[in-house]
Amino acid sequence: MVYQQMMQCDEEDMLLAVKRGQGLCAKVDSYCARKVMGSCVKKKEVWCCFPSKLGRIINEQGWAQLGKGWDPSCRGFSLDELTLLRFDEMDLSEFINDIMPAAKTPEYAIERLNEKVQSYYGN
Repeated sequence: MVYQQMMQCDEEDMLLAVKRGQGLCAKVDSYCARKVMGSCVKKKEVWCCFPSKLGRIINEQGWAQLGKGWDPSCRGFSLDELTLLRFDEMDLSEFINDIMPAAKTPEYAIERLNEKVQSYYGN
């Protein structure tokens, strides 16, 4: 039965499921994809996926800080928007919990966090 359900998904849907399972995606919209006699019979969802969980978290919280909703095109922040973000007010606990099990000390966790931020945003 599971195999049959998997075969109903196309490759794009399976990739989205994997990314969602890794916490890399955020649902940004849903819409009616097909109507029959005025009733919606098929809904579609729009998801934004990122290369890292940290990227998803920053985008989720950053757009909220700016008072804007998600852009269904999943665009990133402009330089002007990026300068307005308050990273010190962001809740990074989901990300920190991912790196803490390997942490021997809080300093190690902070070092790993800085490495992740640098690898995502560059130098």
